[in-house]
Amino acid sequence: MMSPWKILALVSLVWCVAVTEARAADGPVKASLMADVSAIHSTRPFTIGLLLEIDPGWHIYWTNPGDSGLATRVKFKLPDGFTVTPNPFPVPRRFQQAANEVAYGYENAVLITALVTPPENLHIGDEIAIEASASWLVCKQQCVPGKATATLSLKVADHANPANATAFEKYASVVTPASEHCPDLAEVKATLDPRTHIATILVHWKNPATGIELFPGADEAATVSGISVKKTEKDITPIELKIEPVAGQTPASDRLTVLIGYHDKDGHSRGFETSVPLK
Repeated sequence: MMSPWKILALVSLVWCVAVTEARAADGPVKASLMADVSAIHSTRPFTIGLLLEIDPGWHIYWTNPGDSGLATRVKFKLPDGFTVTPNPFPVPRRFQQAANEVAYGYENAVLITALVTPPENLHIGDEIAIEASASWLVCKQQCVPGKATATLSLKVADHANPANATAFEKYASVVTPASEHCPDLAEVKATLDPRTHIATILVHWKNPATGIELFPGADEAATVSGISVKKTEKDITPIELKIEPVAGQTPASDRLTVLIGYHDKDGHSRGFETSVPLK
């Protein structure tokens, strides 16, 4: 049974040039904000990431927590003129919980990133404040809500060097958005049988893939069950899932976004978003 929620206090922020972090007092999650550059250059995009480090034995949840839990939420804030494009959350893992419940989330650490495009009217020497706020539910034998705010300060310069490359490489899990083409894919087709509510996804791979899993997006108007990833034959992986409408609810869209995670030929964790019809 879930224990009563505790209010987590935040310690003061610790500042440095490329990374700053805030940790919830006595909490099992530490939040650190970082950038992949040492300085900002006008109109040159860069990536920021909020690293959530989780104490051993604890876990937090993906954007769709599954049968129980609460979604982790992250919001990035920059000055006017900056464009922030959040990247999809990294590929989660499955947790088998009590009463045959399946949850999706993260253990140990997860890096949640966004692409930032600066405006043109920046001046050399200006200092830019970047903020990330996050909330989560972290669980072990009990569950505790947590939140943190981390702030990063970067100067505008005429050139910028790479920064935090080790952290981005170690924790990054590349997920290709539905609007972009995944380099490991040749084609993806999805259909829905309206009689059985069984959706079938045929993933045609351009490059070898292993450890293929499907994670359904969240939609309160639909329930997903019976996820089955079939054996890959002739570079095609069939995936089936049952999508049933919830009585009295209207779907947010006529398609359900799903994340398909896999390991590429070099063993790196990858993923891509696609969608299946709800009608």
